[in-house]
Parts: sequence; structure tokens; C-alpha cells
Amino acid sequence: MRNFQTIFPLILLISVVQLTGCVTDNRLLTKTPFFKARSDYIPGVLIPKDRVALIREKGEKGKNLPETEKREILGQLTEEYLHSPDPNVRYESVRSIALLNMPEGFAVVKTATHDGVPFVRMAACDALARLETPETAHTLRYLLAHDDDQDVRTRAAKNLAVYTNDQETVQALGRALDDKTLAVQFESMQSLKKVSGQDYGNDLLRWKQYVAGESPTPAAKRSLAERLMINQLPMF
Repeated sequence: MRNFQTIFPLILLISVVQLTGCVTDNRLLTKTPFFKARSDYIPGVLIPKDRVALIREKGEKGKNLPETEKREILGQLTEEYLHSPDPNVRYESVRSIALLNMPEGFAVVKTATHDGVPFVRMAACDALARLETPETAHTLRYLLAHDDDQDVRTRAAKNLAVYTNDQETVQALGRALDDKTLAVQFESMQSLKKVSGQDYGNDLLRWKQYVAGESPTPAAKRSLAERLMINQLPMF
């Protein structure tokens, strides 16, 4: 009993101190200026939205400039892509590099095909088609065959359409007809029409026969329901 009488005042004192501390902490938190901040802007620092707009503007203006000035802008856009943690900045950098349409931009565009964000790799696919060289065709064929994102593979198939009369591209698109994603199959058939100059519609079997070097069988007569279903394939 005597021990309790000695310890109890100490326990009571500790409780009061803790309670007072909690009240004090809460009062400080509610009055801190942080919770009353009015703007995200920091003087002299561009917010992401403004940085993206500036990069877009550089690409639009740069495409009509002389080669020496284009090269300077290309260097700036390359720095933006290589050093930005923001995928939106990297995406816009790649798109603007494509607008400049300079072979020197291939290195950074190829780097962007390994970007960790799919929509940045999709922008790289568009840029590769715009540059339109044997090297860019090879890179697009690789993405079509190996990228793990179906949207990137679909974009690669679509952009391969610019490489007309290219047998390696015909074979790559032919292999993509076995892709597990319907969108990839569909875009591969659309690109095959442009690359080969042939037109077997959306008939997967006949396109496979063509790519294999066989004579495609005559088009099968389809029921109205089948024709409607084919015509309603999504346009990507």
C-alpha cells in the first residue's frame, strides 16, 4: 500500500505531461502555415505542365528552322528526355524529336524504346516511323515481336506500314498474325495491305498463306452475321 502511495503521484504526473504534449502537438499542427499554402508554383521553377508545353513548343517551332538551329534544339530535347523522371516530359521530348525529323535523333528515340513506361515507348514507335530508315524499321520489327505490352506491339504494327515493299517487314507482320492480342493481329493485316500492295481484307488465314508464299485460297462466302462481325473489328 505504501509503495502504491509513492508510485501513484509519479504515474499521474507522467499522464498529465503526455496529455499536455498531445494537445500542444495538435495545436501546432493545426496552425502550421503548410496547410494554408496557396500555390504549387516555386519562383524560377517550371511545374511539369509548363515544362511539357515548352517542349512541345520547341518541337513545333524547331521543325521549320535551319539545320544548325534544329541540332541545338535536338540537344536540348535529348537532355530533357535523358534527365527527367517525369514520363510526360519524356513522352513529349520523344514526340518533339520526331517533329525535327533528323537522323541524329535516332539514338535517343531508340533509347526510348526501352523506357519503363509503355506510352513513352508508343511515342518512340511513332518517331521511328517518321524517321523511316532501315535501322528504324529493324527496331520497330523488334518491338512488334518482343515488347511485353500489347499497346506498344499494336503501335509498332501500325507504324510498320510506311516500310513498303520490304520483305523483312512482311515476314515480321506475318508472324504477328499469331499474336495473342486481336488488336495486334488487326493492325498487322492493315499494315500488310500497305507494305505488300495486296488486299485480303481481314481474312487471317489468307494473309498467313500469302506470307508463307502460298496462293491464298479463294475468299470464303460468309454469312451476314460473320461479315458484320468482321466489319466491327476495332480500329486502333
